Amino acid sequence: MRSYNSFLTTNNASQVISIYKDYIKDPSLVDKSWHDFFNTLAPEEISILADYQKIDWSQTSRGKDFNQTSLDQAITDSLRLVMMIRAYREIGHLIADLDPLGLMIKNSPSGLDPEYYGFQEKDYDRKIFLFGYLGFEKATVKEVFEKLQSIYSGTLAVEYKHIQSAEEYKWLKDRIEEKKDMQLTPRGKRTILERLVSAEYFEKFLDTKYRGTKRFGLEGAESTIPALEQILKKIIGVRS
Repeated sequence: MRSYNSFLTTNNASQVISIYKDYIKDPSLVDKSWHDFFNTLAPEEISILADYQKIDWSQTSRGKDFNQTSLDQAITDSLRLVMMIRAYREIGHLIADLDPLGLMIKNSPSGLDPEYYGFQEKDYDRKIFLFGYLGFEKATVKEVFEKLQSIYSGTLAVEYKHIQSAEEYKWLKDRIEEKKDMQLTPRGKRTILERLVSAEYFEKFLDTKYRGTKRFGLEGAESTIPALEQILKKIIGVRS
């Protein structure tokens, strides 16, 4: 991930977005130097511009009260915070707490700390507009950082940016970030663990018993077993 020291640090972010609007409408409307600039942006930066060029900031409740300087700052802050959210969705799993014994040496990749995007400690309590990102209309840097840590870098690791289907990607993202259908009782958690452990041991038994025999194993699909069990319980519950 590139440093935030690109268009995210510009002092005229709102003008960049305005120019991008014209560029999308008709590239001939903007100077060729802007073509080169947009072509050098990373995909995630282009995605952010695409999202924010749809917003008429001058018509927002705060936009009407902003002068140009404060409006540029508000847009820049939003862009930076959205970049951090996207970073956690992509690589937050790399620093998840998955080692209860504390034996692993974790390397913190760039892009998962607010300071990477230019936020200092004095900025942590400032409200920033997010327009629905991560479920926030507006939030402080601290609130966003803590929520990202709890979702993507806690004791559960999630990696889903590789999913090609936009519909499937959004379905999974919403359930992860809004914790839909993820409220489990302690007994439910133990049951899932028991099913996963049983599946793993059954795989090892088959590999020992029928070594060299061609067969199809679970190999990463162990979670399907408790998932199917939960689905069957719901179906039986509805029918009963």
